[in-house]
Amino acid sequence: MRIFRKTNEFDKLSRRYACIKCGTWVSIKAQNCMQCQHSFTNNDKSSMQTLYNQNKEQNWQHALLPIIFVILVIALLFI
Repeated sequence: MRIFRKTNEFDKLSRRYACIKCGTWVSIKAQNCMQCQHSFTNNDKSSMQTLYNQNKEQNWQHALLPIIFVILVIALLFI
């Protein structure tokens, strides 16, 4: 059973971008940073996406949660 039809769907759901003011990881759909309360404009969001794509190899955090979930499921199967 496939949960996500395309890899792009998973990628869009799991992306977190660094706030351009304080660097806290935020969703691209966020209107404000939860840490510094900076309000994001469309230009800010575009800049965050560009920076994310330029540093994609270093942004491994977005894949950490699914990996932990899979490990937990496998561990529960063997208990």
